[in-house]
Amino acid sequence: MPWYNGDYPPSYKNQPIAVREKGVEIANALLTEGAEEGVAIATGLKQARLLLENHSDQHALEPSDLYVNQLKIMILQKMITQMMHRYAESF
Repeated sequence: MPWYNGDYPPSYKNQPIAVREKGVEIANALLTEGAEEGVAIATGLKQARLLLENHSDQHALEPSDLYVNQLKIMILQKMITQMMHRYAESF
């Protein structure tokens, strides 16, 4: 479920506003790519913290195409691994 207009996952409640907003942005992007909600929430929060830790100005917080593509690759790798495990368990 994507989050909009100040809506966010409960685990984001006590996070600084900048972390919460960036986390929601990243989590929504991951959901769009087919990530599971729990994975999107955890990854969004972790990556938002890393971005804020490594960049001090607001402009630097905008995710680059490379960064978004790296997130997509991580999600696809996780999805493929899960599918392979399910396939292996069916035998």
